Amino acid sequence: MKIGIYGGTFDPVHNEHVNIANIAIEKLGLDKLIILPAGEPPHKDVAVLTDAKRRLKMCELAFNNPKIEISSFEIDKKGKSYTIDTLEHFAKDDDELFCVIGGDSLAEIYAWKQADDIFEIATVVVVGRDEYSNNDWLNKYLDKILKLDYQTKELSSTEVRITCEFGVDISNLVPVAVNDYIKKHELYQSHRKLTKKVQKMITEKKYIHSMNTTICGMTMARSANVDKESAFIACALHDCAKSLEDYSEYKKKLKKENMLIPEPVVHAFVGSYLIKKEFNIQDKNIRNAVKYHTTARPNMSQLEKLVYVADCIEIGRDYEGIEEVRKTSKNDFEKTFSLCLNSTFSVLVDKTMCPLTLDAIDFYGR
Repeated sequence: MKIGIYGGTFDPVHNEHVNIANIAIEKLGLDKLIILPAGEPPHKDVAVLTDAKRRLKMCELAFNNPKIEISSFEIDKKGKSYTIDTLEHFAKDDDELFCVIGGDSLAEIYAWKQADDIFEIATVVVVGRDEYSNNDWLNKYLDKILKLDYQTKELSSTEVRITCEFGVDISNLVPVAVNDYIKKHELYQSHRKLTKKVQKMITEKKYIHSMNTTICGMTMARSANVDKESAFIACALHDCAKSLEDYSEYKKKLKKENMLIPEPVVHAFVGSYLIKKEFNIQDKNIRNAVKYHTTARPNMSQLEKLVYVADCIEIGRDYEGIEEVRKTSKNDFEKTFSLCLNSTFSVLVDKTMCPLTLDAIDFYGR
């Protein structure tokens, strides 16, 4: 039999997971595809994952292909969920195994537990991303790697979770039964109190921008080496002062900055004061991430860089060259920051520019 293995956290399972599963069955001629929600994935913080049994239940609700089997093997076993252990468990002499992974995972597979043995047991099927980098280590296994002929859509569980956190409809992102389950059990609501308050402070357009910035920031948080809780709060609050009509309450504070603050960036400085007052945010790193998200500055923290970049390239932004910057963001955060900084400079070169931006350009180089 031809057996496919498709694992992941599935937190939550979404429409693209379902599409990939069905396409894999069709394109590979699988007799069965086994869906395995992870118990303790080695590369993720288990503390922030939704309860494993709920993730398993959502998978049971999402897939209705008769060739799909939902397995609790990785949840039931103790310890970390390693791909090699799963493959060895399901391997049988008469079966041909296919391990379905994303293109980003292929780039990291060399570091997985017993990576060489994975290719001995199964054919690795890669979905997503038109290109992936081969290297000397991977070259020896090229005959054991298949690229699935399917153009994946830009959808992630991170996007679904954050969309829920912002109280925005996800019915077009997940299967109907999964959507109903999420609503019934009020999943992905840990920051809803904060986002509701933000929603009352800014326009609907800016609220969606804040959501998209948060999605973008959370997607890059790991590669930027930024704490996800701080990333969420800073991104969600970065434009909280954008819709204020009167900044007079903050004139003294702005004056103490002792620098030219052009009108288009005043909201960022005011926002850094506002979140302390309205949200009791004492964390200076978060407040600075809000403060400098439009200007940048020399010697920025990783969180400051993250909010700056996420604000520049969130899905609602559209300017020449942005797709290349977004592509770079998938594998090189520091280069992405540099591209965004230089893009800001190019746009503002003939306009009034905050001195901090010029200082940042000098500090980081062009």
